[in-house]
Amino acid sequence: MYPQMMEFMFFTEKAAAANQRELLERCLRLADRFMAEGDQDLWNALHVSFLEHLPRTGDVHRTLRQAMSPALRRRWDDIVAYMDSIPRKDNS
Repeated sequence: MYPQMMEFMFFTEKAAAANQRELLERCLRLADRFMAEGDQDLWNALHVSFLEHLPRTGDVHRTLRQAMSPALRRRWDDIVAYMDSIPRKDNS
């Protein structure tokens, strides 16, 4: 399920980058439905393989945020805040 959700993320991101607003909105409505009606496995896949990997900056980020429902945006914000709170290993 996780690879399929990652492909869904790429598909959604491409729709946002191409400014295909109707397709983007359909993708995000589906993500909302996954979140609201899916079981725990689907919920986890949505968070780990979809929301965690969406772009965090730039035009595509802004396009996605504007098209998201408030509930999905809150989930994304929570994940971004969590990811930003994890100490990064210094590879130098």
